[in-house]
Amino acid sequence: LGINTAIYSRSGGSMGIGKAISQVLEEAGVQVHSVSRRSGCDIADAAQVAACVDGQLRVWGRIDLVVNAAGLLVKGPLAKQSPAIVAQQVAVNLLGALNVAQLSHAALKASRGMLLHFSSSSFTRGRAEYSVYSACKAAIVNLTQALADEWEADNIRVNCIVPGRTDTAMRRENFLGEDQRTLLSPYEVALTSAKLLSSSETGVIARV
Repeated sequence: LGINTAIYSRSGGSMGIGKAISQVLEEAGVQVHSVSRRSGCDIADAAQVAACVDGQLRVWGRIDLVVNAAGLLVKGPLAKQSPAIVAQQVAVNLLGALNVAQLSHAALKASRGMLLHFSSSSFTRGRAEYSVYSACKAAIVNLTQALADEWEADNIRVNCIVPGRTDTAMRRENFLGEDQRTLLSPYEVALTSAKLLSSSETGVIARV
């Protein structure tokens, strides 16, 4: 299809939603490059994101789609979390999204591409025991809507997927004993993501 996609995730596309999206897009003929902290791209570090974008542009010549599927949830009452743990969650879930957006802008403007964010069902109502995560994911929805307007003149589409409870490693680590039969498959989320990535829409907050 001649479409180049950069995917940012905590696991480098080796598990969860990042892996599922990579597989779905590759099966559709899309060229995918997935990065993570393990591969030297921590989205909380603007310099690492900039280096990743520049490096991939040298390889491909253009980037059509950017997917930020990174997320960090540390469960527990806010009053009992250390400032460092709170800062780490904000750095990954919010600052990281801002870094990816800002540093992908020029490449996506050149290709008239799309930036796809991920939020959480907790954005509509903050959840006890993961207030930091909930607050950051609410901000991602607001960021998506703002950038969709801000970047419309640059012909960049900006959209957001809001998955329901999904069977990922992050969820299993934080919600022990949950019946996995009640959870979405990452591939259900990936199929909806792929459909939105192939659309001409912008400013969409798509629930799965």
